[in-house]
Amino acid sequence: SSISIARIISEHKNESGPQVLPLLRHTDVSVRLFAIRILGVLKTIEAVPSLITIAESGKTAEAREALLALGRIGDERAVEPCYSSLSNPNAGVRIAAATALGAYGAPQVVGNLLPLLEDVVSDVRLASAQALSKCGAEGSSALETAFLTGSLKASKAARHALDDIELSSVTPIVIGDY
Repeated sequence: SSISIARIISEHKNESGPQVLPLLRHTDVSVRLFAIRILGVLKTIEAVPSLITIAESGKTAEAREALLALGRIGDERAVEPCYSSLSNPNAGVRIAAATALGAYGAPQVVGNLLPLLEDVVSDVRLASAQALSKCGAEGSSALETAFLTGSLKASKAARHALDDIELSSVTPIVIGDY
């Protein structure tokens, strides 16, 4: 059944998103989570206000998925709710907020992501560093500074992201090309 749902959605991508919106109010949380994911995959711009409300709801699993969906959609209205979620007590929500801001990739989010390089949870630090790596020259510069002058925790997270940036800029050589 999930295969048929995926096929229907792929065949009717542009019209599917608005039809999924009512499922955000379904009584079953698994249906709501599925709807949130689908709206993100489809980049349904009409869902942004509802997803922001869900992200701010305090329901951890739904907030996390809503933040990730907002990141996929890439609408500017989601930036402030993502900023607010960076201080959420739940690490998964902080990770999702950092990931969403990284997907947005704008230089203006750098200052809000930097404090997460000092987070007590290593996955949050890594998510913040990965998000910074997607924020252009400003993000890369912030990572270099954190690597050189930050705490050991921040330096390790920054180094990981900087290594990824370096690896992504290397042109792979396929053995046998010569």
